[in-house]
Order: sequence, then structure tokens, then C-alpha cells
Amino acid sequence: MPIHPQLTASAFKHPQYFTTLQELDAYNAQAHHPPAPILPYIARSGAAVKSAEGRGKLLVSHDYKGGYTELPNARCYTFNFWSSVDTFIYFSHHRITIPPSSWTIAAHRQGVKMLGVLIFEGGAESDCLRLLLGRTSATAKPTRSSNPELSIPLSNYYAKALAKLAADRGFDGWLLNFECPLAGGVEQTHLTSVWIDMMRAEVKSAVGDHGQVIWYDSVVITGQLAWQDRLNYWNLPFYLSSDSIFTNYTWPITYPALTKKYLSSIPSSLRRNKSPSSIWVGVDVWGRGSHGGGGYGSYKAIEHVAEAEEKGEGLSVALFGQAWTWESEQDKEGWNWERWWSYEKGLWVGPAGSEPPAPPPQITTQQQDNPRRPRCEHGPFRSISSFFPTLPPPNPSLLPFFTSFSPGTGVSWFVNGQKVMQSEGEGGWTDIEKQGSVGDLVWPQPKVIWAEEGEAGGYIEEGEEKPAVRSALEMGDAWLGGSSLRISLDVPPRPHPPSPTENEDEELFRCVRVPINSLALTPGTTYDASMTYKITSNESEYVDLALCIQLDEGDVEVVSDGNDEDQVSASGWMTTRIRFTTPSSSSTATTATAVVEAAAPPTAPADADFLASISLQISYTYTPSTGTSLSLLLGLLSVSQSIQPLPLPLSVPGTGRALPRRVVPRVLFVEFEERGKELRWETGVTFAPLDLHGGIGAGRDPEENPIPAWVLASGKTAYPGFAYFNIYAEAQLPSLRFEGAESAIFIGTSGVDGERDSFGIGEREIETILRLNKSEDGGQKVVRFWVQGITDRGEVLDWADCASVDVAI
Repeated sequence: MPIHPQLTASAFKHPQYFTTLQELDAYNAQAHHPPAPILPYIARSGAAVKSAEGRGKLLVSHDYKGGYTELPNARCYTFNFWSSVDTFIYFSHHRITIPPSSWTIAAHRQGVKMLGVLIFEGGAESDCLRLLLGRTSATAKPTRSSNPELSIPLSNYYAKALAKLAADRGFDGWLLNFECPLAGGVEQTHLTSVWIDMMRAEVKSAVGDHGQVIWYDSVVITGQLAWQDRLNYWNLPFYLSSDSIFTNYTWPITYPALTKKYLSSIPSSLRRNKSPSSIWVGVDVWGRGSHGGGGYGSYKAIEHVAEAEEKGEGLSVALFGQAWTWESEQDKEGWNWERWWSYEKGLWVGPAGSEPPAPPPQITTQQQDNPRRPRCEHGPFRSISSFFPTLPPPNPSLLPFFTSFSPGTGVSWFVNGQKVMQSEGEGGWTDIEKQGSVGDLVWPQPKVIWAEEGEAGGYIEEGEEKPAVRSALEMGDAWLGGSSLRISLDVPPRPHPPSPTENEDEELFRCVRVPINSLALTPGTTYDASMTYKITSNESEYVDLALCIQLDEGDVEVVSDGNDEDQVSASGWMTTRIRFTTPSSSSTATTATAVVEAAAPPTAPADADFLASISLQISYTYTPSTGTSLSLLLGLLSVSQSIQPLPLPLSVPGTGRALPRRVVPRVLFVEFEERGKELRWETGVTFAPLDLHGGIGAGRDPEENPIPAWVLASGKTAYPGFAYFNIYAEAQLPSLRFEGAESAIFIGTSGVDGERDSFGIGEREIETILRLNKSEDGGQKVVRFWVQGITDRGEVLDWADCASVDVAI
């Protein structure tokens, strides 16, 4: 959570991890409030999944300095290339690793599953046995079997407890990592595989059918710790009991093909419908015996996994320790966030255009490729994302798409284009929950498309080069949060003299489209989209920016709702809105007109969705002799299912008075809980007044009117929710009055431990706030706290729709 640099973030209310199974037992035995619910997992569109059929998937296992290193008052590692990822594991070496809610929210926002870790390492043999026996009782004696040939009793206690823990904390399953020998031999390994089967059923019952239990290639069926680096007879029972297997990463280049061949040899009656994509072939970005030596050489290992894909359905990849780009360099002189971002982009998306890749950090001896393995020839460097399809976030009809292009870290905080917080010195903030897409189609370099000739593209000369467009994250100016996306366009002067019929000083009109982010859209559905931008430099006589929705099969006609003109803010930012309707099916025409019907939930199956992109359309003029350039900031991009697609008037007929918005979210009240030292608030929605006599169907016999007096919006996104809340404070003046919310000081945001509707604040923080407000000494001191909501569409509530509470000390 971004927080004022002179304040301290509140503590977590629930354990972040457990070091033993007994700690989990003790926690469950205590009375405690359940954790706040967080953003649930919403699967990506079936159409996106279908488009990637036959290709392997990508799992990322995040192991960074033991985990739980993110700080609200420092810049830390964040992950941003979610569109290539299917599953993300938050890894640590504690017995039970619970992914921080901020990471889970960021993953779910992109349609990615988040897993925790159950790990047993050296000296954990007793806990491995306890896992099977279940919780022991201090008073009751365990039953004993009269048959000595039977195995020890197997309990599903911890299977249920871990499944419940995943459901309570909002993540999607577990990686099981047994890296210590099982002294019970075959009896214990057999029971372990049965326990895994139990756990898999419990996880799917508690979390949902998408819940996952993944086995790490470690212990074999004899109980020995013997990494196999592939699927084979020695680890097969564990694989069949789980959803998938994550192999060790020191495999020779022949193993991916052998693994796939071995899987195909398993009788179909025993295979449990397992496919090659359920085998995650391990690749260690730190090297440590991994083919290619790790780092920027990780692509060499992935190429061998991809070779197996060419011969049918592909194996998947498990990338371990991707934060190598940060951890290996962070203590070196000259290290900063910008240098890391250069390394990170190089690893994931490669260099922009013909630029050479950023020099990779020096690979140490332990990262070298295994010298005992035969070397093989590889082509030039390939980025990680080049091996996997770009998968869009969940359909906006199920989860509104909203991004302010935050990577989850920054140095400032902006609200409606105004800077309300600046970090001190070289500090900054990190909050993964505030992360949005950084634009999954603009890296390493945006694609440029001429607009349709005769539509808006002007006359494009044969062989005319498209303008060069570059992308960058901008931390110095933003609309919301801590950053924006800079798009720069350059049209160089013509290198050749004009033709006899051409005037080199004549103004030429051109129009290009720059895809920003992928989408999946439901057929026959009306959506609202908005874009907030600022032009920072421009050499053209004429520039116009617009939003465009492009289907993979063509364009969607933009349907105006009467409110598509640009709205200018005091800080120079402009907002434009469009409303569009998708064709009723992929077999119909690729353009559509407005659907004048009430909003309805999507009825088409998810695999019938359109794959699309939201693009920036840039129209400009230039003269061939001088060229032109343009630089702009994108501060917000939002797409959501239209709450009310009816073309309602925007003003009261005959008066010119604007009608209130149909649905307005509000903060209803704020209260301060003395015992918990925290602010808590409740939210709701208000509705515009209805006219029963002037609506649809007026003039008919009211009793026989088939049109209802009002139509309720339907679906999961029918009413706006909230992404987060900004918290402000102001001290009472000596005159016993307050200046108002506009004069209050920003002190932080919601979000600690997934608590979206609360904010911890103690007496020390109140004293600091009084000092920041330059409150005078003497008498009772009163601070007024304001809570300002930011909706899941990216709208900041007006102060009239916010609430406050006064706290005295």
C-alpha cells in the first residue's frame, strides 16, 4: 500500500506463513476473524485457451530471498508479464507458504492461478509423517489395528485444513515439495500418494474446479530423495495423484522427448486423462545445472521443451527464480529501478526493434551450464514470452478491465492527475495489489497498423514506411497511481527528393492504430470503454486521438452514447469514452450497430468469445520534408460491460440540466474502531430518479404495457465495485472547523493483507498527521479522516460521494 513516507504501515492481521504443521493447528484452534475476501480467480476466456490448444503452458515459481520482502516504503521486485503465464507459485522455504493477498489479487486480475507451497526439507521427516497421521489429541488415545500387516492409519485432516486455508486466503492450490527422505519407505510413499489424491479432491471442493495440486519431482516411490528430472516409473504414482508434476531442472537435452514418450506409453485407463501440458519441465533462471546456464540463456532450455511441441501436444515449462534480474544485481553500484526494468524487459520480451539487448548481469560460476552434458547449437537469443501465446485478461463482462499502467511500484502517487504524495530521497513504494496491466501488446515495441484506406488512413503511398512508435513507463506524471504509459511516435523526413507531382511542403494526413492490450469479448454484448491521456509534445499542425476496438476478425463499429467528446482536466489530462457492441457471433458481419435492448448477462459460451485488442488511434498531419513527432501519456484504460446500454438522454428535456448518472457508487460512512486502531467503512450505490410516465411504452394502457417500468442490469459486473481507497487526513483548526477534503493530506491507501475496507491508524500516526498539518499545541486534538473510493472502472468518487470520521486524542 502506498503510504505517506513519514507514516508506518499497519501490521498484518493474519499469519503470512507457518513454519510447522503444529503452528497451523494452533492458529486454527484460536478464535479469529476470517480474512477479508479478495478478488476471486476468474478464468480467461475459453476462446483464448482454445487458441492455445496444443501448446505448452508457462508456470512461474517466484523464489526471492525467502519471500515476503515487499515493503510499502521501498521499491521492490514486481512481476508484470502475466499474459504469458498460466500459473504462478509464490515460493518460500517456510513449511507452509501463503501467497500475499496482493500477489494473488494481481494474478487473478490477469486470469492467472496463484498457488502456495507445502515444503519439507532436511530434518522435516516427523512433519512428513504427521501430515499423514493428522492432528494428535492430548486427551484421547489413537485406535490401534488388530492386524499388524495393515498400514498406519491415514487421515485427511491436513488435506482439509490446507484446502480451507487456500479458500480462506483466496488462492488456488498448492505445490507439494517433499525434499527430505521418507523413512517409512514404500508404505509411506504409497500413503503419501493417497493423501495427495485426497488433498486434490478437498482443494477442488473448497476452491473450485480450477484448484490445483502440483507435485515437485523429488522423493521417489522407495522413499529416497532422488530427483529424476523427468517423468518416469519412480515418480509416476505422485504425478497421477496430483494435477500435474513440476520436474527438477538439471535434465539433459534428451529428457523432454523421453518424458513425452513415456507419458504416451502409459495405458489410457491408468493415465487419468493427463496430457503432456500437465508436465511442467523445470528451468532454473539461476542456472545451477540447468541447460543454457540460466539467465538470458534460459531460452536454450525452453527451446528443447518446445521441440517436443512440434511433434504433437506440447509439454509445459516451469520457470524458477525469475527475480534473478533483480536479486543478482541489486547490491551493485549504480543499481536502480530503471536498470532492472531494462534487464527484466530483455528477459521477457526482448529488445525493441534492432536495438541490442540490455547487457545481462554477469553469470557466476554456479550458473554455468552443466559441463558434463553435451553442448548443442542454439540460435540467437529469444525472449521468454516468444515461446508462449499472449492470453488476454478475463472478459470485461465478468471482471472490468481497468489499468493505470502501474507495475506495482513507484515514487509518487497521483489522483486525477494531481500529485498527492512524493517519496523522500531515493525511496519509493511497492504495492502489488495496485498493479495493472502495463500493456501486453506494447513491449518491446508497439505494433503500428495503418487505418483502413478510405476510412481514416488517408492516401498511403506505395512503400511508405510506418512511423516508428516506442513505449516506456513514465513515473514522473500519472493520472491515477504512480505511473503512466508513454507512447512516442516519430515520422522522419523523407530521405529522397519529392516526385515531380509531389509538393514536399504539402500537409499529408495519416492515421495509424497502436494496439495497447488484448481483450476477450462476448458476442452480442455492449461495452463501455474509456481512455485518459495527455499530449506532452507535438510537432504536427493537427493531431487527434481516439479509442478503437479491433477484433481478430475485423473492427467493431463504435457506438456513441452521446458522451464521447474529450473532457479536459485542470492538469491537462483528457478523457474520451466510447460505447461499442460486438457482433452477435463470429459468423456474422464483423461490424455491428447499437443494440437497443436492456443489458443482459452473456449467453454465449466462453469459447465463442471474440479475441480482440483495444487500440490507440492516432490521426496526424505532417510535411514530407520535415516529418513530425508526438509524445503522449496514457493514464488510464478501462473496458466494462455497459451497465445500461439504452440510449438514455443525458439531460432533462427542455431544461438542458444534466441527468445524474444512472448508478453512482458511494462510501456510505466511516468509523474509527478504538480497539483495533483502524478506520473501517461501508460502501453502496445510489440510483438516478425514474420517470414512470416518460419511459419506454408511454402512451399505452398501463395495465397492458409489456415493458417493465425499469429494467435491472444483470451479470457479475452490473454494479460498480471498488479497486481501492485513498485515505486523507486534516487537523481541526483553532476555530474548531475543518477546511475540507480538498485541503486534506494524502496519508495512504487501503490494501494491507487484502483488507480493502479498512486502514490501520494508531495514536503515533495521528500525532504525525497533526505535525504534518502543522496543528497548534494545546487543547483537544481532532483529526478528520476522509475515505475516497476508486471504482473498478477507474473513476475517482466526487467528494460528495465520499465519507469522513473525526478522531480525537
